[in-house]
Amino acid sequence: MRYVEVSIEEAIKRCKKKFIDINNITLIHDNFININKHVSENVDCILYNLGFLPGSDHKVKTNYQEVIESLNYVYPLLNKSGKIIIVSYTKHDEGYEFEHIKNELDKLNYQYSLTIHNDERIFIISKDWFWLINLFYYIFFLILPK
Repeated sequence: MRYVEVSIEEAIKRCKKKFIDINNITLIHDNFININKHVSENVDCILYNLGFLPGSDHKVKTNYQEVIESLNYVYPLLNKSGKIIIVSYTKHDEGYEFEHIKNELDKLNYQYSLTIHNDERIFIISKDWFWLINLFYYIFFLILPK
């Protein structure tokens, strides 16, 4: 558990380095299934980082069914130009979680784009596609380079 707390603190530090003002960013340390306890009004962006926490027990990992259930809760709360980003990793489960989420997104008929970067699969869900060019710039030039 301590590792998770350190990771959230590290995420806050990284956000502060990249962005001057992070007052409008909320990091939530909870199961996806409990998102309704934390989000009740419209949102601009939600990020899901799936899999397991590096350096932790690999038996403790995300569950695609909980991701879909929470996604169905937050999608109606997404602002018209907002986005939901889901980062899934295929190395730890041979793509099992990724395939299930992709199939569910197709069934739900949500508009999404899919970017593949090494073993990462990045879903970008939106109600409006106009933001796509700016978001790709943001991901590939600001987030992915280390």
